Amino acid sequence: MNVASSNSIRYLEEKILQSIPILEAMGIQLQSVTQDQAILSVPLKPNHNHKNTAFGGSLYAACTAASYALIYSLQIQDQLTHRDLVITRGEIQYLKPVSSDFLVTASIAPQEWEQMTLSLRQRKPQRIKIECEVTHKLGSLRLCFFKGEFALLPA
Repeated sequence: MNVASSNSIRYLEEKILQSIPILEAMGIQLQSVTQDQAILSVPLKPNHNHKNTAFGGSLYAACTAASYALIYSLQIQDQLTHRDLVITRGEIQYLKPVSSDFLVTASIAPQEWEQMTLSLRQRKPQRIKIECEVTHKLGSLRLCFFKGEFALLPA
């Protein structure tokens, strides 16, 4: 079930495109957002390398963008938009070449977000762990796997 209506999905998409300008050139589109998942659609054409597969930097940026979309939607839900979202660590594994348009699915364990909001109320720093996987649009084979840590800092 989507927690975001099509209007709020467009708002989130505009927010991440404005916050990270390279994403617009990449052709990224936000497909859906739920309590624990965000899905981005990414075309291969503006993101290909010399081998006609997805450029590693584009894959990393798309995973970071999906993570931002998911966390920012939770910030809106819990009225935490006054906090600045930053990535503190990221690691990606390129498992197979990405040779077509692809999807990036960012996921968060519900207890991660609950722990973050509790930590913020207690004024203790906390990082959020997000995992992303990259798949072809028509398949479920995992092509890349991303693990990232994010923080919400005082604005």
